Amino acid sequence: MIASGKCSVPHRRLDDISQLMKSPPPEDAPKVRPELYLSIVVPVYNSAKTLTNLLARLTTVLASITQSYEIILVDDGSGDDTWSEIERMRAQYGEHLVAVQLMRNYGQHNALMCGLALARGKYVLTMDDDLQNPPEEIPKLLAHIRQHGLDLVYGCPPKHERGGWGRRHSLRKSNCVTPIHCSWTL
Repeated sequence: MIASGKCSVPHRRLDDISQLMKSPPPEDAPKVRPELYLSIVVPVYNSAKTLTNLLARLTTVLASITQSYEIILVDDGSGDDTWSEIERMRAQYGEHLVAVQLMRNYGQHNALMCGLALARGKYVLTMDDDLQNPPEEIPKLLAHIRQHGLDLVYGCPPKHERGGWGRRHSLRKSNCVTPIHCSWTL
């Protein structure tokens, strides 16, 4: 599925979001899309050079977990060849790749919310396009959420991987201190 448009209203239902798209969904697009096991939402911005590696690593990991998955790439108004790279990869990844092109740069948060609104997985995982979050950690997150019957798991890098003092200081304010120990049942 390829869609273009503005998904800046995160609380709207999917049928409402399609009204905000730059190009409407094709008429033959199914009105109700079946639920999948896993959705990966990745806001992308000027990521033409990293997408090949990102998708290769993601699909290797996901294929070892399930064939019932989708990767949702939301191009947040990139100024490079990100969108043409996404279109080129559609042939290779087929139905596993959902692509949305926003009309302009709305910011990572809005791009993420747009992808979340389109996600249809039983489990939904978000990650950055720069591979700062290694796809190889996905099985650990899923195992933790299933093992403890949780609704939300937030993974964090170990302390020694966090960089210098300034980076560590800012991460302490926004992230948890140990991997996977921040989890909630809603």
